[in-house]
Amino acid sequence: MVTVKPVSSPPLHVPALRIGILGASSIARKNALAICASEKCKLVAIASRSRSKAVQLLEKFVDDHAIQIFSGDKEESQADGENLGAYQRLIDCPDIDALYIPLPTSLHLFWVKAALNAGKHVLVEKPVAITASEYEEMIETSQQTCKYLMDGTMFVHHPRTKQVLNFISNQEEQQSFGNVVRIYSDFSFLGDEDFFANNIRVKSKALNG
Repeated sequence: MVTVKPVSSPPLHVPALRIGILGASSIARKNALAICASEKCKLVAIASRSRSKAVQLLEKFVDDHAIQIFSGDKEESQADGENLGAYQRLIDCPDIDALYIPLPTSLHLFWVKAALNAGKHVLVEKPVAITASEYEEMIETSQQTCKYLMDGTMFVHHPRTKQVLNFISNQEEQQSFGNVVRIYSDFSFLGDEDFFANNIRVKSKALNG
């Protein structure tokens, strides 16, 4: 009897996902750091209405001059003969595979659709949309373009969530608290004076258009 051992193929080299960021907000700083720390992703470019704000963001965590900056400064926006904004020029960049969009919620629908239609995968910050119909429109565009659309809710990917699910699905543990039908949870934090004075999330016009 001859035993044939399967031949294991060498692992395929998967190039890092090239990511661009629309906006230079505080939450963008945190996620830019996470992107740079990942071996599977590469931060390629940042778009901001102001070059100085984008430079300030980069200086806080990375010394990498290879990261391209698209700014809304007039001389840069009109450099190619067209008055294209910083966000659109980043979306049109051929060196980008995916875009992270941490803009104000009222801007999500327009820029998410623009990114998807340009052939980019999208990670959009929460809350995703002003209304359910706006979100449905984004999903429809994602399906039509065959590009991924994900929201920035990290809790479902956190190891703690997996531990909770494993705990409540354990038959022995269920005997102590019964059959779980629904889990309700809240997330909150203590905002200081600066948060209520300056954070985009407390400015209703930015959220509701």
